[in-house]
Amino acid sequence: MEVNPHGLPHFPPAFVRRSIAQRARRTSELRARLSLRNRQAPISSHSSLSTSIASTSTPIPPVVQFPTEGVSLGDPYTYEDGDISVEELGAPNELTLHLPAEHHFLGRMNVFVGQFFPLTNAALFSTISRCMVHGPCGSRNLGASCMGNKNGTIICKVRFPRGFVTTTQMGKDGYSIYKRPDTGYIGPVEAAWHLFEFPMHKESPHVERLSLHLKRMHMVLFNPNDTPEQIEARALLQSSKLTAYFAYYTAFPCVAKFTYLDFPQHFVWKKQLHNNRWEPRQEGFAIGRMYFTKPNEGERFYLRLLLTIVKGCPSFEALKVVDHVLYPTYKDTCIALGLLEDGQEYSVCLQEASIIQTGYQLRRLFAILLTECSPIHPEYLWEQYALQICDDVSYKLQTGFGIAESTAVQIKDYGLFLLDKLLLESGKTFLDYPPMPSPVSNWAMEFGNRLLLEQMQLRFMFTSAEITTRHIVIMVASFGIASLLLFRGRTAHSTFKLPLDVVENNIVLRLSIEVFETLEVIQIRSVAFRWFLGGDFRHTLPVIPQGVREEVVDASIGRSSLWKYVEVLHLFENMRFEMEDNKNVHFANFHTKVGTIAEDSMEMPASIHQCSDLLSLILAIYPDLHVLGTATASFLRDRTILAPWNDDFKIINHAPPPPPPPFRVNLKIGAPIMMLRNIALKDGLCNRSRLIVKRCANRVIEAIILTGDKAGNTVFIARITLSPSVADLGIPMSRRQFPIWLAFGMTINKSQGQSVKYLGIDLQSPVFSHGQLNMALSRCTAAANISIIFQSATCRCTPNIVYPEVLLHP
Repeated sequence: MEVNPHGLPHFPPAFVRRSIAQRARRTSELRARLSLRNRQAPISSHSSLSTSIASTSTPIPPVVQFPTEGVSLGDPYTYEDGDISVEELGAPNELTLHLPAEHHFLGRMNVFVGQFFPLTNAALFSTISRCMVHGPCGSRNLGASCMGNKNGTIICKVRFPRGFVTTTQMGKDGYSIYKRPDTGYIGPVEAAWHLFEFPMHKESPHVERLSLHLKRMHMVLFNPNDTPEQIEARALLQSSKLTAYFAYYTAFPCVAKFTYLDFPQHFVWKKQLHNNRWEPRQEGFAIGRMYFTKPNEGERFYLRLLLTIVKGCPSFEALKVVDHVLYPTYKDTCIALGLLEDGQEYSVCLQEASIIQTGYQLRRLFAILLTECSPIHPEYLWEQYALQICDDVSYKLQTGFGIAESTAVQIKDYGLFLLDKLLLESGKTFLDYPPMPSPVSNWAMEFGNRLLLEQMQLRFMFTSAEITTRHIVIMVASFGIASLLLFRGRTAHSTFKLPLDVVENNIVLRLSIEVFETLEVIQIRSVAFRWFLGGDFRHTLPVIPQGVREEVVDASIGRSSLWKYVEVLHLFENMRFEMEDNKNVHFANFHTKVGTIAEDSMEMPASIHQCSDLLSLILAIYPDLHVLGTATASFLRDRTILAPWNDDFKIINHAPPPPPPPFRVNLKIGAPIMMLRNIALKDGLCNRSRLIVKRCANRVIEAIILTGDKAGNTVFIARITLSPSVADLGIPMSRRQFPIWLAFGMTINKSQGQSVKYLGIDLQSPVFSHGQLNMALSRCTAAANISIIFQSATCRCTPNIVYPEVLLHP
């Protein structure tokens, strides 16, 4: 193909010429099939057109448009000077134009050529839609004859469907790209809606955009011809949504208080000349949205942060007040409220704690801050609070070392040694927290090897044949609360350095055994390993996220490759139930059935009390809780309510008011709480430990342990940085908070290791996994003290799930 001087493609004459007779024969048919429009241009401007077809019986109009859409029109138009020809490829679908150069046809092609349906000519529309429309093909009809495989993809061989084009263009390969307008069509209903000018969209709920600005920096409308005094006077009369919010609480300080972000849910913005204001909402609902700000915007960013927290604030200055202290900037205010991560957080925490306790408890708190929070400058904290942390060290030096008059250097040095011992429990030393100072004196000579001493205290005699054989025993458990039941017990995570994201329960013990197997493989000399495992396969199995039954069973310890070497010892006497009561004997037999037999509808014994609703269950387990002095440590320790699902136990903990969002916990003195992390196992601060709140401060909580061998001890709980598993959220995230939750109720899985005298079970949502019902019923010491809500108030039955393939039979 050649290109003529005008930049248009030039085809050989043999390709484009047809006889005059052929043209005459096809003219009438061409007129019947073409939509003849756009007659704006006079005939004289297209003289070459009229000349080239003068031999036809009927003249063709000067401007021609193809009335087809989605149709392949064959070969392109071919332009030569002073000629026009029509070529048929099965149907009259090709028009070849030959125009003089002076018409500049390339720029005016859109006037001549396009593709669309002739809506004004019914006969022509029917012909085109029947004979000249391609398809359907593509995803609508993969079996169409035009469909083929190209590079592994099934597509239309002739490139349909094609996109819409606003103007007709010449393609790079000489083929035309026809104008294909995107014409939308509406039905009669929508047409009437437009005619009556009804609204075309609606937001539900309404979103109220909330202005955000610093003091005296809101937008003001003014006349540029006004004087500065007039503009300032006008600015005082014009209120933004934020200043009107402050004005409302200035005028009505005793009304219900809401944050600026929640204000539109209860108030409506009324915009009037010189009288913009908020009025109480009478109907409807709205959501407030403040304009976005970036942290690099400084005070405006911190102002926005405060407006999401502080309720019912009457002014910009009132936002800066915390505990009757006026801070100079919004950033300082955010730090004082703990909204920003700052080194001052830990200083305030130690300051609040030093007012309550000193000595060992403060040392333990300092060790927790080091291991869980990683402060930027721990050495500054040590220098600032060393005297309070070492408050009892002088007495220890006097009684333990005979140093009657200890110096400040000795006190600090021995205090560092005691801190280092606490860090060793977490596998850390001061070398992990530079530039923290380390103890100079060798105080360890007085005590010897701490680890060896601890393990030597765990010597046991196994059989009479081994009466002279001494063994070092390592007591480990799969989770923190269970380790408290063991003498000097530790978790398998800390003992064998297992990864923290390993799933709890039996899978941890399985990994622990396989750690020992690895040691035996490398044949450590003079070391004999024995495993003593304790557990019940009738209880809950390992939790496998999104796992099916086969995956859960396979993760249990019984599926370990080493299980074949295990000698199983069966225990038959129930040590938890009070067997002096004959009712408990029958209940123990029923409990065995629950652990071994699966039923879709298992009926509970008559000795178990049935409650009609959640409130009656709460009153049955926690009677007279509103009476002052009822919620003692022993009262709360002996009672709990269990539920299979997380959502159910959250409702129990906050009944009757709804639970707060996950980032907030409401506490009061005397409330039972539960630890969510292993913080200090030696002191009883481990996952699932229950405590009672003794005192609350902004950065630290003083609590009393309720369960285990540390029951009655006072401990400090600081805010730590929690990082959920990336697998749970999909993104890395951390949040600083107290690692606690209210503990009036808990999930059945969380109740492992707990024993209570009065037990409530919420089975309105039935159990969903193996052993849950068995575990729930085994938490109480007497059947008569168990109360249950069932799915129906007239039925005492509930589903019981058991996987027989994991059970061990004597």
